Amino acid sequence: MKNPIENHIVLACALFVSISASHAAEFEYPLYGDAALLYSNSAPYDLTQETYTFSILWSTPAQNNINFLPQSYHSPIVTRGDSTFVLFVDTNHRMKIAQLTNGVFKTEAFIDNTLYQPNEFYTPPASADYHRVKTDDSHHSLSLGIDENGYLHLVGDMHNYPRYSNPMAHLPLVYYNKNIMYWRSDNPLDISSFSFKGDQAGACPPGYGFTYNFFFNDMHGKLHFTARAHQASNNAIRCAPFSRYDAATGAWSIIGGPDPDVPGSAPRTFYDDGREYDASNPDNPYSKTHPHGVFDRDNNMHLVAPLLADPKLHPGTPNFYHFADTIMYAQSSNGTDFAKADGTGITLPATINLTTNRADIAYSTDGYLAVMGNIAVDYQNNPYTVAKHKYPDGSDNESFVIGWNGSTWVNYGNIANDVADFRLVHDPAGVMSYIPDSGDKFYRFWHPSETPRVINLPASWPYIKMIDYEYLKKTGNILGLTKINDELTVVKVEINNRPYAIWATSHGLTGTNTVYGSDPDADGIDNLGEYALGGNPTTNDAAYIMPVHSMGEDVGTNWLNYVYRRRFDAAARNLTYEVLVTDDLASNVWTNTAEEAGSTALDTEFESVTNRVSIDAEAQQFMKLKVGITE
Repeated sequence: MKNPIENHIVLACALFVSISASHAAEFEYPLYGDAALLYSNSAPYDLTQETYTFSILWSTPAQNNINFLPQSYHSPIVTRGDSTFVLFVDTNHRMKIAQLTNGVFKTEAFIDNTLYQPNEFYTPPASADYHRVKTDDSHHSLSLGIDENGYLHLVGDMHNYPRYSNPMAHLPLVYYNKNIMYWRSDNPLDISSFSFKGDQAGACPPGYGFTYNFFFNDMHGKLHFTARAHQASNNAIRCAPFSRYDAATGAWSIIGGPDPDVPGSAPRTFYDDGREYDASNPDNPYSKTHPHGVFDRDNNMHLVAPLLADPKLHPGTPNFYHFADTIMYAQSSNGTDFAKADGTGITLPATINLTTNRADIAYSTDGYLAVMGNIAVDYQNNPYTVAKHKYPDGSDNESFVIGWNGSTWVNYGNIANDVADFRLVHDPAGVMSYIPDSGDKFYRFWHPSETPRVINLPASWPYIKMIDYEYLKKTGNILGLTKINDELTVVKVEINNRPYAIWATSHGLTGTNTVYGSDPDADGIDNLGEYALGGNPTTNDAAYIMPVHSMGEDVGTNWLNYVYRRRFDAAARNLTYEVLVTDDLASNVWTNTAEEAGSTALDTEFESVTNRVSIDAEAQQFMKLKVGITE
């Protein structure tokens, strides 16, 4: 539960001058306007000032086998406005989508449910009771995105993609030989009906053999998609394509293109010739990658993909598989022209080993890396990624942060030792969070050179496995999925006290001088009062910011007027202002019977608010301001 903190500002007599000014300009990205204050942050604050509220919003029975639940590299939960959507596989192996409004369950629906029922949709000896999706294969997990107009986009049923004869037997005939299992809602923010788009050229993401799918949006809400895919149309070496959706035309286009040296090759963004070498099968084309992309607060695109450069990298150890040796990076300010972190131009598609279109190499090793791609940016838009060593003996895998320091990529060392998959994310203020998808904690930090703050999850939460990136961008809080008591569960971590922490840091406050009740400048107004009224906690400015009073007559009534300063964005800062009235100071009984008579803008942050109470009926009246903050 949030804790309210209050401060009472007593009345003082002073001259008050009202200066008319316009409101601040609208935030450049309206979809995320609720977090405009956090996006404006330009300096680290003390993370120990943050407090955290944990809540469970909704849960549902889902496939009991964890392999059917989405993994950390998918995007099965997304929020737009007041609506949150969750895509999952139910206990009968059917795709289902749920809608929550302000965190409360509203409705749910099946996706193409009827197509999975009649026997005639299946080839003998398959039947409605036979689905290969029932096997222990995590690749059937689902991902969900939402475009700038509110249409929902769904992909799923990977690894058994519907392109080749072997993996298709579990599918209804209507889906045989399609490009991708991909649906789009027929109406915005509406889960009642979807249309299959996976067989329409241009209407689905370009490429073949998609696995490990992930949707992400830019700061205008434009939808993007990435996955692992094939470099050619039939079981070729894998690559990392990124594509964007044009909501006006309903078409997807690749960011990059085919291999310029291989006519007819599939489109891709990052690629190379490495594969998980097998001496008994030297032509094995298999490799694995989980590419990832994000946009920073200035809408610059940041892309990353772990890939194999060494075509014969393998330790020869049984059951040791799925690894990379290089982390590739690219950025763009306009979605068309791409560059390395230092600004050097890159031609896409980019590779590891070539010269003319060589990608930015954030990290490479002669050993083995996990295939998890992830990217986050700090408040100055510098990119960071986390790599994880893999060892053939199965020992603990160190997660270490790689970041751009303005001139080169730097290995900042370990952040955690675990065997889990993970996500590195950033919030609107520029704080990064390392969230492993197993374990009971996550880590927050401004820069990887500092000791991160460790946040322990409630005992009933085993982990946070998937993150709602849109909710994080919209609110600065963490919304995600976990599994509690064999149910897929939506959980929320609300991060409190950040606007105040940003304000305290901007004024150079440290230690005990940062708490609400401190009065570092000894001017009689504590930090909460300074914060609410626009004072400087290090300067004696009480005469300027204290409320003032006056007497006046209006339409035959005599009034005691009380004027104070109020922030325009008080609600976003969890601030409350209340003028209280009493006619007997000795009783100490105060009521909120004063009326608000009007307000006038002082500047882009504050307004002057006038409250008043009639003095015709009472011989004496007293007024005071109660300021509160909820954390």
